[in-house]
Amino acid sequence: MNTADRLAAFLGKSPRLEKEVFIAPSATVLGDVRIGECSSVWYGAVLRGDINFISIGSCTNVQDGVVGHLADDHPLLVGDYVTVGHGANYNKIKHCLSNNLAVYGAHLPLDCHPSIGNNAIIARKLSLEPSSTFLPFEGNDIGLIAECRFPREDLHSKLHNLFPLGIKAMEFGSATPSKVAILSGSGQSALNEILDAGSDTLVTGELKQQHFNLAQELKLNLYACGHYATEVFGVDALASEVAGQFGLPYEFVETHCPL
Repeated sequence: MNTADRLAAFLGKSPRLEKEVFIAPSATVLGDVRIGECSSVWYGAVLRGDINFISIGSCTNVQDGVVGHLADDHPLLVGDYVTVGHGANYNKIKHCLSNNLAVYGAHLPLDCHPSIGNNAIIARKLSLEPSSTFLPFEGNDIGLIAECRFPREDLHSKLHNLFPLGIKAMEFGSATPSKVAILSGSGQSALNEILDAGSDTLVTGELKQQHFNLAQELKLNLYACGHYATEVFGVDALASEVAGQFGLPYEFVETHCPL
């Protein structure tokens, strides 16, 4: 079949939409496109089933500006419970589509999970003993409080070893902290909470310039160890857990983010 015949065959078809599919007013869906129930195609997205068919699974989210089209004799297949992100193009999603990979994103659940969360793993690696939580967000505490049985000097050394790319230390609190607050990623929301939680020491990923002044005024020990660096533990532990449960190989792909 030549190109003209293929265009006539596929563009002549109407999209097949299952129940509760949302198509934004400025999105374009034309030709042989099949979209499963409860999926959505958002503003400015284009799904063009012109020389083959496009199949979008159920509960899948095609976000703003995504362009989905065909190449040669291959259809475009997107599974169930998938998010295709803003402005995604062929090069960005080719590897996932070619290798039948699913992308699962979890932010706060991997900060605060009591066993495989970033905070809990950081505590274990620092030889700290979790005792309570703090900083409620949408019904769950996302920060961890851990007992510390060694001086600040040893904590600093352990942090330096755990985060070899470097830490930013602001040490104006106790030289012998009994409790350490841990919040992976951004620690900005924790500053006003740690004293109420019984701690003057915070281990986190990143802070702002004003927190240096607050550390002095409130007599706090603050350790900024890198947003990315503090958030790699949970995803690696989750992958290991899933791999063990389902007998799958896994690999943690380091991005060497310096921030």
